[in-house]
Amino acid sequence: MDTNITETSSANQETELYRTRWVVLGLFFLAYASSSIQRTEYLIVIDTVSEYYNVSYMAVIWTSLVYLLTTGAFCLLSGYLTDKLGLRKGILIGITGTCVSTWIKLASVSSSRFWVLMLAQTIGGIFQVFLLNIPSKLASTWFGPKEISTACSIGVFGYQFGAGISSLIPPMVVNRRRGTTSVEKGLYSFTIAMVVATTITLVLVYF
Repeated sequence: MDTNITETSSANQETELYRTRWVVLGLFFLAYASSSIQRTEYLIVIDTVSEYYNVSYMAVIWTSLVYLLTTGAFCLLSGYLTDKLGLRKGILIGITGTCVSTWIKLASVSSSRFWVLMLAQTIGGIFQVFLLNIPSKLASTWFGPKEISTACSIGVFGYQFGAGISSLIPPMVVNRRRGTTSVEKGLYSFTIAMVVATTITLVLVYF
């Protein structure tokens, strides 16, 4: 009987909620969006990227497909490591890999370095897997029962937000009608912006 009373009392206890939980969710939103942008940023300007690097459309499509392959290959491992190391380290691993990927892309802005671009995309895909299973875990850990669905939805929306940005911005800064020099400048400008954004996000998550 004493055991039943103890269990009932524990079940009725409310989880302590911290105001910083929304900050944590916001930081994950930024991390997830940063990773999502990289997956599809080249598809929206596939004709320009294909011409600039002198590769086929299929080669450019692989800059996105590689993310699907890495998800299948590393989803179980990333889930295990996140459970083992904890949410914070799981998110840190994901955003660190994303940041490394963007820095490598700086070296890919040259018409003869498509292989560097694919290397960066592969690294980005591997580490994005660490972010895929975070929304539900973060929501159930930091938020109360009445907020879990909302928090999880906001976290997942980070991915959609990033996909929207990658569909909106690249066509505005990468224009093949202005010549190869303009395309290279546009790619470089967008990559620099991503480097700054992901580096700042990494620092914020770390501290």
